[in-house]
Amino acid sequence: SRPELTQAYLKSLQIPFGPDLDLKGMRIVLDLAWGAATQVGPELFQRMGAEVICLHDRPDGTRINVNCGSTHLASLQAAVQLHDADLGFAFDGDADRVLAVDCQGRTVDGDYILYLWGHHLKQAQQLPGDVIVATVMSNLGFERAWEKQGGTLIRAAVGDQYVHADMLQNNAMLGGEQSGHILCRHYGIGGDGLQTALHISAIVKQSGTRLRDLVDDSFQTY
Repeated sequence: SRPELTQAYLKSLQIPFGPDLDLKGMRIVLDLAWGAATQVGPELFQRMGAEVICLHDRPDGTRINVNCGSTHLASLQAAVQLHDADLGFAFDGDADRVLAVDCQGRTVDGDYILYLWGHHLKQAQQLPGDVIVATVMSNLGFERAWEKQGGTLIRAAVGDQYVHADMLQNNAMLGGEQSGHILCRHYGIGGDGLQTALHISAIVKQSGTRLRDLVDDSFQTY
């Protein structure tokens, strides 16, 4: 066991925010899918000040993703509404993917995550050419809304390797899939569901509103 590596990893997720981010006052439900995020997920969000409610939060290799996690959102949707939470996140077994749920229990998939994170980076002038790389699966409503913001959406084949290749080719800093596998080259070259969830939580907190409202103001799917 190398617990110091876990602590180094958690610290690396927090460093981009400096001392300024405080999620105090936010109630967040985490569906950890019996998998890789079970230990680090709750600790990360508690460190940042959030009130955390956990589902499927013990490592159990026989039950990973079974009726839970990012491929089965029903239990997370119910828990968010039951506990009157601000939002919830569901990870997959190895925690490279994440989907969100707003306070009404609505699914916030990778397209919405890309739009919200992209809009945030665009405002901070950290999105070269205002380019996002998505895939052929991404909804046309997302594409039209992003173009209306003056951005460009490039569609890659499905698969994070293809998304990453197109990001490099087009000098794009943000890309991902509707399934919740998000790549942001400001922070690494691979998908990290905890990183994505923390950034979306920060965007919600800094907006002074709720994820529900940010989604309502983003786009309607076709």
